Amino acid sequence: MSVSTLINRLAELGLSDLEARMYVALVRNGPATAYSIGRQIAKPTANVYKAGDALEAKGAVVSAPGESRVLHAVPPEEFLSPLSKRQVDTIERIADSFRKLNAAPVRSGLFQLESTDAVLERAGRMLSGAAEIAVIDCFPAGLEKLRTAMGELLVIEAHEVRRSRRGRCPASRSHPRAMN
Repeated sequence: MSVSTLINRLAELGLSDLEARMYVALVRNGPATAYSIGRQIAKPTANVYKAGDALEAKGAVVSAPGESRVLHAVPPEEFLSPLSKRQVDTIERIADSFRKLNAAPVRSGLFQLESTDAVLERAGRMLSGAAEIAVIDCFPAGLEKLRTAMGELLVIEAHEVRRSRRGRCPASRSHPRAMN
């Protein structure tokens, strides 16, 4: 993952661009003063001091006492773990609030889903509600993504079906549940 992508991911977790740049610089280069960090990332020292305070409040850095304030990055696993737990808790509270709403019933029918994640989520919900058997018609790559998304909950028996020139399906004769 590139540094710019890493900075964007940290921003998704609530860090400002400057905070994310500082944190990455500290993780890469080790402890430093605000002045030194500002030079490393080409940002004004005054802004770096403020961002350092914010990072300390968020649990991303700690400062060593002394004449010049030296910032130390908290190890990423230690910093990210509470963030992950807070996000999961927030999502669970939001989901709980939605369950308590008097929501309109979900329509069934055809939908146009724009992302692979949305398709996998919808398919997963539909499959988990299947009583016994679900028939899935998709390309092998899509089937593999669905298998990965569903884990062991999905047992797939794949049958390749080809049409002969006469329009009959040769695979149907050999399939035990085929009807003539």
